[in-house]
Amino acid sequence: MAQQSASCPKCGTVATPGQRFCSNCGASLDIGANKQTEYVTEDETLQSAQPAEGSYAPAALPVQGYQTPPPPPVYSAPPYAKPQKDSSKGVLGQIGCGVGVVILLVLALCGLASYFAYNAVRGIVNNAPGTISTSGNTGGSGGLTNTDVTPTPKPPTVVAINGTILYAGVNITIVDTRQSNFFTDDTRTGNQAGVVRVSFKEENQMNRSGSYLYGDIMRMLLPDGTTVAPDIEQYAIGPDAATTRTNWADFPIPLSIKADQLVLRIGTPDQAQMDIPLKPNADISKYQPKTVTPNKQTQYSGTNWTMTSATAQLGYNGRQADKGMTYVIVALKIDNPSTNDFNGYWGDYVRLSAGGTVASPDSSCNLPLGVKAGQTNVTGTCAFQVPQGNTDYTLQLLPGSSTGATTEATISFQI
Repeated sequence: MAQQSASCPKCGTVATPGQRFCSNCGASLDIGANKQTEYVTEDETLQSAQPAEGSYAPAALPVQGYQTPPPPPVYSAPPYAKPQKDSSKGVLGQIGCGVGVVILLVLALCGLASYFAYNAVRGIVNNAPGTISTSGNTGGSGGLTNTDVTPTPKPPTVVAINGTILYAGVNITIVDTRQSNFFTDDTRTGNQAGVVRVSFKEENQMNRSGSYLYGDIMRMLLPDGTTVAPDIEQYAIGPDAATTRTNWADFPIPLSIKADQLVLRIGTPDQAQMDIPLKPNADISKYQPKTVTPNKQTQYSGTNWTMTSATAQLGYNGRQADKGMTYVIVALKIDNPSTNDFNGYWGDYVRLSAGGTVASPDSSCNLPLGVKAGQTNVTGTCAFQVPQGNTDYTLQLLPGSSTGATTEATISFQI
């Protein structure tokens, strides 16, 4: 016998045969399980079990071969399969809120970076050459205001010098001095109390560079005896070989000290220094080279030696003479009328005597090591460092086995 379909006693949803729980609300389909328990007496129980008199209802007999089909089951989706409320709007709202916070943070960082960049640029501008940043009271509100002031350079006071000296073999002509509060082509930072610019011309006729720094060899001697080093130069190092150029060096000196009261000192403390008064027509002749042409001769080991010139100067061949010393450079011509070759190393037999000092030739000496028999007009030079203050000199050609000379030969001269 087929089971009859039942409906949910709670929501009325039709259930399939054998279904124990409602597919809609989940209630139990066991009818007895959903009823409340009632208390009945034993007599009532027995009475309900017997049929009532006169109430006979025969059971319906089923038609043979036909069975009434049960109604089609009605399914209801369980609660977990029901459509849920759209939550995408909440997610988008959360995303939109997060993006807004990120944008606000980026804007705040950009503003902070712009603030620091502005202050940095403003500080650079305030410290630029010739720019002075001042703070003053406005008077009305009592607040401070910053004012960037670019001072105007004063027209320089010019003193013409036009004096030439020789340092380490380079001719340096002091053209003039220019004194002002500052110059527009320097690279100083901050305010300056004043500056003296020494303009000069350099002429290097040597085949070697002037390997010195003006920051090392130049000092300004003030009236009180103190010295000031240059703080900026157009060209900081000496000129290259065979070079002529103009140059300048600036000294930080207050405007209260006039340029014509100053003395320019050239040379390091361990060198022969030169003090040049920075005024017109200053006498600097003692620092300038002096040359004589003795044209004196002597015979030495079968050869004839002629001194064509002699020069005393403080610098030679890229070097400055040592402190208290000077260079003496002699130019010589050698003729060999004999039938024998002359040979000898100049460091063995050539000397210069000055005031009791006998000096060997400098390493730059270029006298020949030999003169062939019958050869004439062979030239060379030798330089010697001797004490300053001498005027009388003697060139000595010493006897020795290397030259074959048995007697000494000399040439005396004055500079």
